[in-house]
Amino acid sequence: MPEPHDLSNTVKQAIHEIVQYMTQHPEARDTLAGIRDWWLPAGNSYTSAELDEALAALIERGWLVKYTLVKQTVVYGVTEAGARQGSKFLQSETDQES
Repeated sequence: MPEPHDLSNTVKQAIHEIVQYMTQHPEARDTLAGIRDWWLPAGNSYTSAELDEALAALIERGWLVKYTLVKQTVVYGVTEAGARQGSKFLQSETDQES
């Protein structure tokens, strides 16, 4: 994953919220629109570029996998490592805030 200082605060917040969802729903699979509508808090204002950057960072870390289906529909899914390591990631963020 890119170093934290390489990511905007908005992208870091999107990553945090996506990881929260994926640790609670390790079988989740969804499109970008589905992630925006179901994985993130209602009324979020992330741009597509910010979400793309957040998802790319999680894919790079191996926590999400990107599938391309028929007609170029892209679906993202939680990996076993993502489900396992996501909780540790969230805990480390909580410890840093304390």
